[in-house]
Amino acid sequence: EVAHCDHEGCDEIDTKTIENSKLGHNFVDGKCTNCQCNEFSEGLEYYFEIDENDEAGIVITGLGTCTDRDIIIPEKLRGLPVVAVNFYYSIDIDSIYIPKTVRSIRRINSSSLKEVILDEECALEELGYEAFRWCTSLESISLPQSCQKIGNYAFADCTSLKHINLDFVVEIGQYAFYDCASLEYVS
Repeated sequence: EVAHCDHEGCDEIDTKTIENSKLGHNFVDGKCTNCQCNEFSEGLEYYFEIDENDEAGIVITGLGTCTDRDIIIPEKLRGLPVVAVNFYYSIDIDSIYIPKTVRSIRRINSSSLKEVILDEECALEELGYEAFRWCTSLESISLPQSCQKIGNYAFADCTSLKHINLDFVVEIGQYAFYDCASLEYVS
């Protein structure tokens, strides 16, 4: 099931239905039958970006008017793929769903963030400088095969982080795991 872009004359698919049992959502006609939330979090702040290959994409930059505690990043906004997440300021959320189109998590600063859910087909390539710094409630994260770079201080001060998989990571920046006192298991 898909939702189409609502701009006049545009027939592109804007999002796909997400079945995510971890969040307890069951979407039918764009609404969760359990909690009545929307298929993706509405009201998020974003900007347009042109990459080094002259391809346009969307970067999510903040919560804007969104009041969701479980953030669901859409695959597309305004007909363009969402390619990065870069929350400039501290946010108060419990979980975040990252779709397959996101190639970079630049920064998510949230001391209450407990869970990062990556789409099974996620094309995430890198975690940026301080990507999850000060996410003190985050206990584990499973990076996709496509993620090969972890930036400086990416998990610094993640004092609850216990497990992370680094199977396919080629480059780890300085102090990436600084003050991760609870880290028990790296795979």
